[in-house]
Amino acid sequence: MIPDDAFKCTICRNIYLKTRLAAYGPEPICNRCLKPAATSHSEGATERRAAPPKRGAGDEAPTVRSAPVLVRMADVKPERVRWLWPGRIPLGKLTLWAGDPNLGKSLTTMDIAARLTRGAAWPDAPGLMQEPGGVIILSAEDDAADTIRPRLDAALADVSRVTSLSAIKCGEAERGFDMSADLGCLEVAIDAQPGTRLIIIDPVSAYMGTRLDSHRNTDVRAILAPLGALAAKHGVAVLAITHLSKGAGGKAIYRATGSLAFAAAARAAWLIAQDPNDADHRLLLPMKVNVGRAAPSWGYSIQQDAEGRPAVVWDASGNTMTANDVLAAELDRKDSELDKAVGFLREVFANGPVPKTEVDREAKQAGYSAATVRRAKGVLGIVTKKDGMDGGWTWGLPEGAQDPSIPVCAPSKVLKVSETCAPSAGAIKNGVLGPSKRAPAEGAQMDPLGMSTFGGQDAVEVVEI
Repeated sequence: MIPDDAFKCTICRNIYLKTRLAAYGPEPICNRCLKPAATSHSEGATERRAAPPKRGAGDEAPTVRSAPVLVRMADVKPERVRWLWPGRIPLGKLTLWAGDPNLGKSLTTMDIAARLTRGAAWPDAPGLMQEPGGVIILSAEDDAADTIRPRLDAALADVSRVTSLSAIKCGEAERGFDMSADLGCLEVAIDAQPGTRLIIIDPVSAYMGTRLDSHRNTDVRAILAPLGALAAKHGVAVLAITHLSKGAGGKAIYRATGSLAFAAAARAAWLIAQDPNDADHRLLLPMKVNVGRAAPSWGYSIQQDAEGRPAVVWDASGNTMTANDVLAAELDRKDSELDKAVGFLREVFANGPVPKTEVDREAKQAGYSAATVRRAKGVLGIVTKKDGMDGGWTWGLPEGAQDPSIPVCAPSKVLKVSETCAPSAGAIKNGVLGPSKRAPAEGAQMDPLGMSTFGGQDAVEVVEI
């Protein structure tokens, strides 16, 4: 029953209030279905949308029934897994290349692409040549003219076999490639580049589109499943680049940025990390290989050719550490650097507050990064003040923290009975913290002993007893 103040549109069959009525009569039409004509400039000229075929009074809306798609294993012909780079990058599958910035992840993919285009041997099989193939590159971070092409030239690539998918053209406009909507365009690119065997997506998070969340498993799987099907259909390897999350600890496979679905969907995942024993050396370490036996870890360094272009030089690293071991060693190294930075700041502020510009200068001379200094600042609970409207900022230790015998606590730690935290040395009595008369800081949590953790950069206040 339609209320007196409403009507049912003859074309779209939706019910609207009569304020949406555009034409009334035997066949009322809403203002969405009655629009200005595109070909007439006369006042009042209109054009009706095509109406769907009318159903009879007894007709029912068509229904789509779900049915399982069944495949009998007896009808499946067994196949061997085919490899682009044996033991590392399978054909027809997604492979993940994960690592921190500035380690040469993108540069290694250019070396891989160059070897493929000219049929050169892989670094760990120098005597085994391969069939040349084509490469499609999607790069959201590197310029084609001043970065990608010079790197390919330095690696001696046959650039006639390399195609960059730089954008999607919509009429006269262009937009970025979106994996949720443009896999059909990627398939056109595969057909346009003869013998395509490798697709490089760098980084994969840049091509997820704006409608999907790269941190939600369902969204990521909704995109990667069709991408994997496309790779299998054409027998191409998809090499996706991603960064590592900043979270510390845990297995390496969980450190890939975004949803765990990235690592789960990939049939092979590799970690690129700095060699713990050589700051100028990089390691390629297996995190997972689901479709065969993983090749051993390999190493490389970055050198410049005669024209100053960077190039990858591979080597048998002899490394026996796993990806988890390497990340754990990196975490220990960062903790050690943090401890040293804390001591460094104590020395800088030994005689009182210091201008921030002076802190930055001395830290740079001592070899401490800005990020490490910020972490040390949080550990010490550094007090920052501005000298008037036109003055600069000064940093200094809180009262009582100049004494190095007083321990300090990182903001992420839970305070223990045996630990105290600057700035209030007067709160310590027989090595035990006295009760505070104020509520925990915003964002603080309580541990089972009733002690609060830090909720921000400022130290939790500890009062005298």
